[in-house]
Amino acid sequence: MSSIGGPPPLPKLPVWDVVGLAYSNYFRNFVDVLRASWLWVMLTAVLVGIMSWQQWSLMGAVIANSINHGPFPPAFDLSSFGTLSFIIVGANLVLILATVSIAVAWHRRVILGEQPAFGGLNFASRSFWRYIGIGLAIGGLAFLPMFSVLVPVFIILANAAKGYKGVLAGVVFLLAIAAYVAAIAIVLRLSMLLPARAAGVDLSFAQSWSRTRGNCWRIFWGGAICTLAPMMVAEIALLPFGFPDPKTMIAAGPNAIPAFFASGDFALGMTAISTVFTAYYLLTLPIGIGFLSYSYRHFFREAISPAL
Repeated sequence: MSSIGGPPPLPKLPVWDVVGLAYSNYFRNFVDVLRASWLWVMLTAVLVGIMSWQQWSLMGAVIANSINHGPFPPAFDLSSFGTLSFIIVGANLVLILATVSIAVAWHRRVILGEQPAFGGLNFASRSFWRYIGIGLAIGGLAFLPMFSVLVPVFIILANAAKGYKGVLAGVVFLLAIAAYVAAIAIVLRLSMLLPARAAGVDLSFAQSWSRTRGNCWRIFWGGAICTLAPMMVAEIALLPFGFPDPKTMIAAGPNAIPAFFASGDFALGMTAISTVFTAYYLLTLPIGIGFLSYSYRHFFREAISPAL
């Protein structure tokens, strides 16, 4: 119990209440979800479809050749790799912009009660670019434990005598786990900066770090329920597609497997899966964003306007 006149106790996040709010708000306002995401979903689906078709067609040819002729694929035109690389970079860049645009729109919907712009066209707003900036800053801080711990250790390991390398490898493994856990903790403790920037609030790193103390696991599990759970549902639903039944392929003879990978069926199936999964990801993204937004409202009630 805090003493009279002392600082108030740090609020514990009611995980299930916040998760319930994130899901119920998502389904109750699904029209706004579509307003914020439909244009990005269409654009990203087209680009991911083109990228996936090129990628899986090439991979299918490589797999078929490896089965028939050994581990080395035939000589491909290098320009095809350059084109594929350009398409991959472009598609992933658009996917990142789509993620940020939808996230900012939904943060503002939950925190400020602001209706998303039609098509989610908010990339010219100040909040959009501040969101990207704070995301990069959080990512850079999360990378520091990995860099500061593992780089010196790997240098020592490379120059150590052979008799000590086994022991040092075990130490590196333990340090890698510790650095990874520290990186996750940094991301979780600073995650409240994301909805704050989206809502136009100048929350400091110290404020986010202090107010979320003792809530790492709560933020982690709540975020997992709202982000990973919908993705797992999609993966399970799409699992039967893209690959044929192994028993059927074996019964068809030794040439059936390389013929399947070399045909367009393999590339078409995998392209469809990638495209549907990407569209599904963007459409369900507001659930996880809603969890962050309601968590922010819980930790910083005095800094925001009531949501509608």
